[in-house]
Amino acid sequence: MSPLKRKSPPSLELMGCFSLARDYKTCEEALEFAGISNCKRMFWIDSQIVLSWLKPCPRKFTPFVSVRVAEIQETIDPREFHFIKSSHNPADALTKGITPEALEDWLKGPKFLRKPEEEWPAFKESGFTSV
Repeated sequence: MSPLKRKSPPSLELMGCFSLARDYKTCEEALEFAGISNCKRMFWIDSQIVLSWLKPCPRKFTPFVSVRVAEIQETIDPREFHFIKSSHNPADALTKGITPEALEDWLKGPKFLRKPEEEWPAFKESGFTSV
């Protein structure tokens, strides 16, 4: 659900990342309660703008971005975020339409994640930054 006040697509992507951080914190507490720890964490995002916001000190941004980036950084190490091309991002499938055959990728994630990490495609960031 998007906010009542119109937000830019990067701001909405940031809100998704913000929700992810809060949801992850809850999952992490549940895993700790179950005695599961030391799990490798990787978070995939297809917004290069949001990725560029997550790396520096959040104080240089507008208050909206700054507050959310600060909370994300307190919960998740920015180095654990990785770029994925939108065409490989199953999270985008439902907003763009999906065939029944492609539903498996949406449920299980991209096929490359089922291979050893060394065989994963290298998604290169363009170096684009925006404030």
